[in-house]
Amino acid sequence: MTAWDRDPSVHTALAQLVLLAALVGVARSAARDATEFVQQRRRSYNHASAPLPKDDPLVQQVVGKIHSAAFAAQAMLEAAVGSVRRAQQGSRADVIAAEVDVSKAQVGIADLVLRAVAEVFDVGGSSVVSQEKLLDRHWRNARTLTVHNPLVYKARAVGDHAINDSLPVFVWTTGSPGAA
Repeated sequence: MTAWDRDPSVHTALAQLVLLAALVGVARSAARDATEFVQQRRRSYNHASAPLPKDDPLVQQVVGKIHSAAFAAQAMLEAAVGSVRRAQQGSRADVIAAEVDVSKAQVGIADLVLRAVAEVFDVGGSSVVSQEKLLDRHWRNARTLTVHNPLVYKARAVGDHAINDSLPVFVWTTGSPGAA
């Protein structure tokens, strides 16, 4: 057992908040860029619901989902920040709660943002990945941020805490499980 295990702190949670803030920024940029792309696009398809993408209710729905995901991701981030702020002035239980809350936010934000940036591809054909538009960069950026810490382990830690009231892992390292 390390000193980190005996004396939990918000250090790891703070580092995660930086990554989550970047991920929320990706979602907001994707929402902005998808909106601008649709507003400027003049080409559509003969089987589309409207002559211009900006008037197509299906495209409007996709853009609305992307904006909604960015909003929800921002709200989750703010909730996690609030939990860490409380932990900085609070008890050991507040620190544990903050670590769990940041882990929940990481799982939730990653899920929302990855789905939202994938939906950017649905706003307008192959030109979304053109060298001029580069809208596919939002997906690559989000995916890069989300693989920094394996989400399956974060989700498992949240579930283990919820079911068994287990302590979260406060320091993540790589290597073999159980290795000293």
